[in-house]
Amino acid sequence: MSVQQYDEIGEAFEGFKSLPLTRYGEVPSLLGMVGDVRGRSVLDVACGTGFHSRE
Repeated sequence: MSVQQYDEIGEAFEGFKSLPLTRYGEVPSLLGMVGDVRGRSVLDVACGTGFHSRE
């Protein structure tokens, strides 16, 4: 795969976080399972763009 092909995959992945299923289903569910992380460090390894870690 060329770098350009990876860029296209990344751009498509970025669009997923604006979908209603992600915003109103996946994110609240994930955050509910993780619990309160304020004041803690988060290690996000090879998880795409780090969207969920930033949430």
